[in-house]
Amino acid sequence: MKETLALVGIVKNETKYIIEWIAHYRSIGVKNIIIYDNDSNEAGKTLLQRLAIAKIITLVPWSVDEGVSPQMSAYADALARFKGSFEFMAFFDADEFLGVRDGIDIIAWLSELPADVSAVAVNQRVFGSSGHKTGTDELVTGRFVHAAEEQYLENRWVKSIYRAERVRYLLTPHRGNLHSGRYILPCGRDAFEPGNVSGQAQETDFSVMRLHHYIIKSLEEFMEKRARGGGAASTREQRMARYDDLSFFHGRDANINKDVDMSLGARVAIVAAEIGQLRNAIASV
Repeated sequence: MKETLALVGIVKNETKYIIEWIAHYRSIGVKNIIIYDNDSNEAGKTLLQRLAIAKIITLVPWSVDEGVSPQMSAYADALARFKGSFEFMAFFDADEFLGVRDGIDIIAWLSELPADVSAVAVNQRVFGSSGHKTGTDELVTGRFVHAAEEQYLENRWVKSIYRAERVRYLLTPHRGNLHSGRYILPCGRDAFEPGNVSGQAQETDFSVMRLHHYIIKSLEEFMEKRARGGGAASTREQRMARYDDLSFFHGRDANINKDVDMSLGARVAIVAAEIGQLRNAIASV
């Protein structure tokens, strides 16, 4: 019998953040976490291996040739490899944290979706630097609480949770091509107008859930992200070009600190307790 949900992500040198990311998802009921490791450094590899040995994650080492997108190839592999084990699969990055409305159990919510729903498009909410210039050891969800206003255009971008057997292939990291069924927003309305094949939904819907996207963090942390490059492109040159100059940081930061969203910041103690449990679990590995 299939389990309800697996979370799939691909990482590279995410040692600073991956424990919090895993702990957050475990704290909201997501226990099946599949991580593709795209040639992390030694510290990153070691941490992921220990998490896998402790059975906290399923780890898939992932190396690709130049000209192949690490992210898209990993996602295609995950669908082929794991769709027989899970009813739903979510594809979120390590800087994306799902926030659900109080009282919502994400596993139960997915289980109760109408049978004709094949994918749920989850709008992102982009978070700014909150004025931070450098990184600290505090949790990401506690440090960054300033976000774009709800109707900020970039919030139209989505990531998706798929009924895995209904996915023909993924068009982009944001959106898949389905064999059949509806592609909805959490409110139940259609996510995309006819003819729209982009990863931008026709509206922003935060009614049930949203994906907190810590897209830039502090300036220091953005520079580290810039050094890694983007994961979706197929060549190193394309990956590095995504963050080639600081306009990506400053252009967004000017617009995405205008509102305050404490919904995940209020859960810091819960996530910290989960982190403690995870660290205890891998301490003897």
